[in-house]
Amino acid sequence: MRPYLGREFARKRGTLAAGLPLVLLSLVLAAVAGCGTPPPAAPPGELLLAYTLDKNVVHDVLDENPDGSGEDRQANIAAYFSRDELASFLFGAAPCLVRPQLIYSSPIPDLGCPLPPAVTAEAARATGGSGEVLVRGMLVRHDDGRLELMPLYVAGSGAGALLVDTTGQTYSGGLEDFRRHNDLLDRSDQVLVAAEPGVTTGDGRLVVVSGSTAPPVDVVVLLVLLVLLVVVVGAVVVIRRRRPPASEG
Repeated sequence: MRPYLGREFARKRGTLAAGLPLVLLSLVLAAVAGCGTPPPAAPPGELLLAYTLDKNVVHDVLDENPDGSGEDRQANIAAYFSRDELASFLFGAAPCLVRPQLIYSSPIPDLGCPLPPAVTAEAARATGGSGEVLVRGMLVRHDDGRLELMPLYVAGSGAGALLVDTTGQTYSGGLEDFRRHNDLLDRSDQVLVAAEPGVTTGDGRLVVVSGSTAPPVDVVVLLVLLVLLVVVVGAVVVIRRRRPPASEG
């Protein structure tokens, strides 16, 4: 009786051990899917409205009246721009030093200009040194509520257009490539940006997306550790299965 029970227990233990890697792998996938989930995207109009009311936008180009209220700022902007004109001004692609002097009869600062040396170098490589570099804005709302206007550069045109960020990092696959590989933003950031930043003609559709689609570092570490654990458990199961059965005496 005891030998039978011993064999039955060993068989069940082996079955459980064999299924353990699948259980751990399921936990890994659940962790990756659940961690670092970006917040729901706000409508583009909501972020644009927030921009017109916020006097503390980082790297703003329409901040010439620091003593006024948010409502004063909004009224001043509305006096010079319709909603579509403001969106085109902030998010459309334009050369440096070609910004209209509209607000408060004073020059409007150029977003992202003059070109950082790293951007100039990468753009020269992308265009053979002869292509024009355009700049367009991205409005970022960080998870603490801060708004920041960030430049994104476009070198070349058409299917061969290359996006370049302020650090000189390049992206040949458009907005999704930027979101997957940039080191400037994370998953909690919401970004109002042209849906196709490399397309420099026409008004362009605006979208709100998370700043990054890369998994958080802590999730990557957890994934690696759990995968290693799955491998170790699987190896132990294989070794035990290959052992010759103990004699029953």
